This record gives sequence, structure tokens and C-alpha cells, in this order.
Amino acid sequence: MIIRPDDPIATEAWRREASHHEGHRNFRPHLRPIGANLMGLRGEQAFGERYGIPVNLEPKLGGDGGRDLRVPVRAVLPVDCKAAVFPKDLIVEAERTKPWTIYVLCRYLEGEDRCELLGWQWGRILMRSEPKDYGYGVLNHWQPRALIRPMTDLDACVLLP
Repeated sequence: MIIRPDDPIATEAWRREASHHEGHRNFRPHLRPIGANLMGLRGEQAFGERYGIPVNLEPKLGGDGGRDLRVPVRAVLPVDCKAAVFPKDLIVEAERTKPWTIYVLCRYLEGEDRCELLGWQWGRILMRSEPKDYGYGVLNHWQPRALIRPMTDLDACVLLP
């Protein structure tokens, strides 16, 4: 993939991707050649564009702790965007799921190199699921895409700038 110099999202995604090696907790070889960081940052970008929030492109050596963005609701809450090429379920690693985080499911459109927002769910609701392995040795809390909340539910709560 060619990285355009005028695309800071792709530049940061590939910088992060290069820092993940085999044995690193964020190493995801099954997501090559697209790269988990590019899909994730495109999800954050789509969310940020919808709600007028800039994507934080600062290097995060230990990851972002499940806090991609923050939205002003009645309180400021963390948002964690989860992007996939084929988003059947909203999945979050069981050991990293937090009850008061808003998890957003995004579909990565490879041909357009962007994400669309499909819906969201509270971490506390995801934590009700029986964790399961999606085939990569990681237990995840999950909810089928058909059961997650529509983005319009979140639109009604977010205080836009």
C-alpha cells in the first residue's frame, strides 16, 4: 500500500503497525495486509467526523488503553472503535472490556480506505456475554451486529461542539 504524505491517519497507522512484532500483545498477523491499526484509526476517523472530534495521532507505545476518543454526554465517556472488514459481531477482548466505555462497531471499506459506523453498545452490556474465542486464542465479550444500538441513539446523547 502506498502512503500518501497528506494522509496523517495512514502514516501513523503504519508507524504503529511497524512497532508491533511477533510476541507483542497487539501483533495481529491475520489482519495483514490491511493492518489492524489502519482499520482502527479509520474507525476513529469516521466517529470523529460524525461528532466533530479530532483523532489523536500521538504515538501510544502501550496502546490507548481502550480510549480512542472522548465524547461529551452528560459526563465525558471513553469511546473505543472496533473496525473489521466483515463485522458480524461487536467484539472486545474480555480482559480489556470496561463497563462505562462506549464500543462502536465499524465496517472497514478496503476499496475506499475508510470506515462506516454500524452501531454501538455499552461495555457493561457486552460483559453479560459468555466470552468466546473467534479463532485467534483471545477470549472476547461480544454482541451480534443485529443487536447493537444504532448510532442515532448515541447522536441523541452527544453534545456536539
